[in-house]
Amino acid sequence: MRDSFPFLLVAALGGWGNIGSLELVALTRLRVVLKDASRCNLERLQNAGVLAVMPVNGPVFHLIIGADAPRYMEILS
Repeated sequence: MRDSFPFLLVAALGGWGNIGSLELVALTRLRVVLKDASRCNLERLQNAGVLAVMPVNGPVFHLIIGADAPRYMEILS
């Protein structure tokens, strides 16, 4: 993935102000809780390089990133 991936990811999720929490899950995905799920742009997430988006419950999503997920979590922390 590109170095711009973290910034594209945040933009597709509706910006920093829309991210309630973000955590690493299973070393290949990020779990994100959004303040307003309607601001999340699934097409932009996929275009950025997210392999899959799994809605969990309401504003909670798992973003399947792959082996680089820990690195991106560190950048976004």
